[in-house]
Amino acid sequence: MSKPYLSSRRPISPTEATVLKDLKMSWSRDRIESIRGGILQGSLDISSVACGNPLIMYETGGGDGTDACEAKYALTPEHWRLQGTNSPISETQRILSVLQADEQSLDELHRHGQPSHFGRGNELVRDESYRLAQELPAERFGLNFDPLAPETGILDAISREVSPSHNGSALVEAKLYKLNSYKTGGHFKSHKDTPKGREHSGTLLIGFPTNYTGGQLVLRHYMQEVSVDWSTDGRSNRCRTDIPWVFFYSHIEHEIMPVTSGHRITIAYDIYESNAVRRFIPSQLQAKLDVSSRPVFQDLKSKVLEAKDFRPEGGRLAFPSTREYPMPVVQRSVHLIDMLKGSDHILVHAARQFGIPVSIKAVYKQIDDLADHSNSPPSDSEDTLPDIPDSVFKFNVSPGAEPSERYPTDKYSSYDPRTGKNHFTSSTFGEDLPESVSLDLDEPRAKFQMILEHRDLELEMDLIWVDEPHYFTETSTFTSYGNEPSSDHIYVSAVIILGIPPYGAGCRSEPKASS
Repeated sequence: MSKPYLSSRRPISPTEATVLKDLKMSWSRDRIESIRGGILQGSLDISSVACGNPLIMYETGGGDGTDACEAKYALTPEHWRLQGTNSPISETQRILSVLQADEQSLDELHRHGQPSHFGRGNELVRDESYRLAQELPAERFGLNFDPLAPETGILDAISREVSPSHNGSALVEAKLYKLNSYKTGGHFKSHKDTPKGREHSGTLLIGFPTNYTGGQLVLRHYMQEVSVDWSTDGRSNRCRTDIPWVFFYSHIEHEIMPVTSGHRITIAYDIYESNAVRRFIPSQLQAKLDVSSRPVFQDLKSKVLEAKDFRPEGGRLAFPSTREYPMPVVQRSVHLIDMLKGSDHILVHAARQFGIPVSIKAVYKQIDDLADHSNSPPSDSEDTLPDIPDSVFKFNVSPGAEPSERYPTDKYSSYDPRTGKNHFTSSTFGEDLPESVSLDLDEPRAKFQMILEHRDLELEMDLIWVDEPHYFTETSTFTSYGNEPSSDHIYVSAVIILGIPPYGAGCRSEPKASS
């Protein structure tokens, strides 16, 4: 049975709309600052790691698409020092100079790589129209220097971004992933790196100063775009011995533009938060983070908590997360709270300083084809929702309100009657379809009905959305693109819900006059 557009909270007044607009603006300023911080760039002077002639040693094989031969030796900096030589110790090994590589040696490196695949949902795919590159897995190459040695400061810089509460030594760990080789025509279309666990934070790329054109790394997140250009043109003002690097969160969409000439060589590391981050951030280190100067903190204080004319009956403010987080399939979203980064972390910390109750849920959107809305808003007689089960609707009643009170929805509601857009929330998340279910994935209505049955989705009709979500938890991983097939983790988009009490109660109590 279709339901009318009703809410358990009263509509937003003009004065409250102004406050919400200000909150959105201050939230946006924190978001943009956080996003810019989430993409770190720098360069490594090779002299800082005490190595005048940086070299790569690699095992040959695998270039014809067959399985690559496994390394016969531990190709690590320790191995090089023990050998005391810069010569190969096996007929299957090659040496390449990072700073003096010529086209012939780069061609040979590329030829001995194995074709790069990518993940399309749960499948490992080779499609050169989407990705054209060669690669060497970590076990097939080694360096005679350590680009992540403490003196380079790279991991410390990443730690300060990943764990802003921490002011000490690195609390992140790097795992060597692969060497990537793109020659003329090579590219990788837009994708996100596949999440590899809750602790998986992002990717660190280290570029070698080879001569090439094109091949820019373009990163896009929340309407922001950053182009990282390590080509011959892009490094015109950089010293030849400088090796550039960039770190970005794994959920950030990115692509490698086509290489127009030469060879683009990079080494990739997976960056993980160490156990120390999980152990200390919720307690000792949280206290070190001062958010009182943040715009969103100031607006929450003066325009929400201290304002008598803003929701005097109280309400629930919904802030969409500014990024996506890797979490295990089928998990309670409450566990997201100790993973928040950047402006999400700042918002929760500010709310807790005020004593505002905080809850975090995954956020989904209804697929467009299910609603089948016309291009014009519904008339009064058609003012009804699509056929959604009654169990999905959740009417949290504001303190002091009558349980039977219902109001028209507005653009701040979980369902906007003007556009047909809705925002479902859930305390759990994961893949939408159990393996035992057989369903035509091309039939949107049946697909979404299955999601409703297998997830505790809710359409919370009392929420006040400060902004529309720009990211949603995927209702399916079948069409996602990544650098690997989908793992047992997925990216989760969240909503941070602040429970604002009635004016005069809790953290909105008026200060008592001194006697």
